[in-house]
Amino acid sequence: MARSLTLDSATVPYLPRELLHTALDTTYTTAQRLTLYNNWDHRDWTKSEQMFIQYHEPPGDTAKFQATELKLISTFHPKQFADGELYGTWGVDPYWKDIIFRDYDKDDLKQITNFATMKRPDLPGHSWQIHNVEIDQIEMLKVDKPKSLCIHWQQFQKVDDFCAGVKFLCDKLDLIFYEYAVQRLWEKWKNETEKCLSNNAKERTML
Repeated sequence: MARSLTLDSATVPYLPRELLHTALDTTYTTAQRLTLYNNWDHRDWTKSEQMFIQYHEPPGDTAKFQATELKLISTFHPKQFADGELYGTWGVDPYWKDIIFRDYDKDDLKQITNFATMKRPDLPGHSWQIHNVEIDQIEMLKVDKPKSLCIHWQQFQKVDDFCAGVKFLCDKLDLIFYEYAVQRLWEKWKNETEKCLSNNAKERTML
């Protein structure tokens, strides 16, 4: 989601660790961002997620991003976001102008938890964390931030629904919507997700 919303060169790009120092003084085009972002790989999902915006270390990093004209869009687990607000990680208040929730129905939780467990076996506590920490935290955040935006988990399941959701958010955030690039991101993500599910099913069968 964050990758789809940062295809616009008016936003701070997500970058691999070795390029983080170039984030504010190098213009990354939409085509360059798509190349960097479209790196999903079912064989190593952890590596696929190694795209960063380095602003988590206050006060220096947060201040330099607040001073730029680029729009900063980031992604957090609910507890991570709440802790950031509690401990003043984000700097000058209000640091985040818009909050976007990924909404879901109760029946979606099994699929979401299953994906998290299979894609990141290096984080064995995913399921416990979701059910014992994150669900309660996101409900509290929704009450605290009633004017937030949202995109539903079911919109991630089909490319047309996903593009419609991203366009809605881009319009709200005054960002350019790049339909072709968003489609490519979704298609790669979906294909690699299905391969990940298939491989895990085969491994369970063999056991």
